[in-house]
Amino acid sequence: MKKDFFTHDPSRVTEVTETVTLTDRQIKARRSRSIGIAFCLVALVGVFYGATLIKLGPGIMQKPLTNIHAN
Repeated sequence: MKKDFFTHDPSRVTEVTETVTLTDRQIKARRSRSIGIAFCLVALVGVFYGATLIKLGPGIMQKPLTNIHAN
């Protein structure tokens, strides 16, 4: 009888947990990358905000806040 490859046999399962210890240089590089990504995200949000303000124009604040469907 051929054993099925996907048969779960709990007696054969062993957990192996590997941990990696980063050097100080790697930790500093990771932090620098994280700060760089954060600055890029803030810049992207700023670009989207600026483009939205430009697209809507300064007159957006002058429009009345009324319901156009009220009749």
